[in-house]
Amino acid sequence: MELDRAWKRLGQGRQLLPIIGSGALMLQTDYRRGTKDNDALQTASLGHEAKQQLLAIGGQDTVLHQRHRLYIDVVSSGLPFLPHVPTWHERPDLNQSLQHFDVSVLDVVDVVVSKLKRFHANDRADISAMIDRELVPHELLAQRFEEAVDVWKDGANAEDSHSRMPFVHLAPAPSRHQGGRPPGPRAPTLLRRSRCRLRARRAATPPSIDEPPCTVGFQSAQTRGRTKDTRIFKPA
Repeated sequence: MELDRAWKRLGQGRQLLPIIGSGALMLQTDYRRGTKDNDALQTASLGHEAKQQLLAIGGQDTVLHQRHRLYIDVVSSGLPFLPHVPTWHERPDLNQSLQHFDVSVLDVVDVVVSKLKRFHANDRADISAMIDRELVPHELLAQRFEEAVDVWKDGANAEDSHSRMPFVHLAPAPSRHQGGRPPGPRAPTLLRRSRCRLRARRAATPPSIDEPPCTVGFQSAQTRGRTKDTRIFKPA
């Protein structure tokens, strides 16, 4: 790992490197897709000096970026949509080959939760891939999403969350019975509702009966190795 070889030790211990986003998914599953960056989360263990060295060695427009067409980005801990205490997994198989880093990856379900706010095309592809691999238990997803909402609406981004964070309704998608075999496990259906409905829900008041039924969302389920098409529902 070129980053490890170029690293100048800070202090006495190894540098903790928490990886989030699609990079975390690819480091703990067989999922692969093209990406232009790997995101590291800035935490107490990844301070300003470590951040600056990471960006100097592997950030945008560096030699490593030009060589591999992939750069490192360090994301402020207050930006990702995450529960108060994210779940991390160590990667001993990777860390034993490194001299300066201890890499940890964000849990698959927490990565899925973090992608629900932005919900761009790559986010939807990542979410769908994890659901298709049966790595997103519905009950756990709902629990972690609710915890992330609590953090977001009560934190520094509370005002912004009312205008930008869509309400996500999590419900199990039905599985079809095929070929006389029992149906496969259920996978989540993710629905994002309109801003006006979100405001009404957070204000604990019912939405207006005149409110248009505008909903956008995403649906994916796996049935005996066959995956339904991902569907994007646009405002009516």
